[in-house]
Amino acid sequence: EADGVGGSPNKMLYNSGAVDASKVAYVQGQLGSVTTLDESPPSFTKLQIEDPTAFNTKIIVTFTLNEAGTAYCRAVRSDSGESAADMYINRIATARWSAVWSAGTQTIEMDKVENLDPSLTNRFDHTEPFAEAQQYEVYCWAVDSAEDTNGYARQNSASQSY
Repeated sequence: EADGVGGSPNKMLYNSGAVDASKVAYVQGQLGSVTTLDESPPSFTKLQIEDPTAFNTKIIVTFTLNEAGTAYCRAVRSDSGESAADMYINRIATARWSAVWSAGTQTIEMDKVENLDPSLTNRFDHTEPFAEAQQYEVYCWAVDSAEDTNGYARQNSASQSY
């Protein structure tokens, strides 16, 4: 920048000039390859409940994602009064039913509303097994396994929509 106030741009030539730091080729060599980060949330390419009549006391969800990530699911009784509008992401995730997906098909096998250790909670209602012959609605959500260039988690979450 020649005039000091931003009136004229700095020029960088590809590979000519007296100062190495003003050459595009030199700067590229110093930085190395730059990879853009994944900004897209995962989506389910398959999401289904296995035959509910096969087991009386568990719900099995089978899924695949369009990229590596983790799916979380929560089942609620159909007569509970809860609706899709009540099912926020943290409500699904706190049920603690999840599975990591990277390839193939993955399953989440649920046998109660929440995957809690009864000795760590004073809530008995969510540690009871599923009731036989009761209808349940299942809500699932996914987050990818993206990382930034330093290897730290940089997750993209699926939007909340049903």
